Amino acid sequence: MGIAQQVLVAGALLAGGVAASALAMHMRVPALLLFLGIGIVIGSEVTGWVPFSDYRLAKNIGIVALALILFDGGLRAGWHEIRPVIGVSLSLAIVGTLVTAAITGFVAAPLLGPACCRACASREPACTLRRPSRSRR
Repeated sequence: MGIAQQVLVAGALLAGGVAASALAMHMRVPALLLFLGIGIVIGSEVTGWVPFSDYRLAKNIGIVALALILFDGGLRAGWHEIRPVIGVSLSLAIVGTLVTAAITGFVAAPLLGPACCRACASREPACTLRRPSRSRR
């Protein structure tokens, strides 16, 4: 693909992004949803207009973008928005973690056997603490 074609594709994507933003505002859906749809359609899996082969680069860009999105969301969120949902958020996080750990344990124990359970328990800080021995005087 020559430089002229790359500039043309970049311009078309920019125009499509602006149009998708306007359409998303009109339809009252997140603009990122339409951007994702545009990316899927023009990508190598559907139309093949934009060839893609560097999955490691895409993963790294996605990780950086996710970090920036989370940082921006945390920066813009005020206490008045967080206060009504903090109880539900904490309970969901705690209960979700406990339920996930329980399900994983109950599924992994029969499948992997007791040797795996002993290996995992040996790495658990609570299991590796030694009890103080009582010395007889």
